[in-house]
Amino acid sequence: CIVLLKSIGNRYGKDPVQVALRWALQRGVIVIPKSENPSRIVSNADIFDFSLTEEEMSSICALDRGKRLGPHPDNFFMG
Repeated sequence: CIVLLKSIGNRYGKDPVQVALRWALQRGVIVIPKSENPSRIVSNADIFDFSLTEEEMSSICALDRGKRLGPHPDNFFMG
C-alpha cells in the first residue's frame, strides 16, 4: 500500500498522505485530516495542484481488502 502511494507521490512531488487525500477528494469523499503540527496542516491542504489519473485511481482502489483499519463507528466510545 505505502509503496504504491509513495510511487504515485514521487510523480507529483507529493507524499503518500497527500496522494491518499487527493484520491479521497477525487472520489467525492469528504475528508477532515487531523493534525496539530503546523507543517502537516499545510501539507494536508496542498492537494489541489494535481489530479490522479484513472489508472492511479484504480490502482489505489484495488488495494481495498474489505477490512477495517480502525474501530467500528457503532462501537466507538469517547470517555
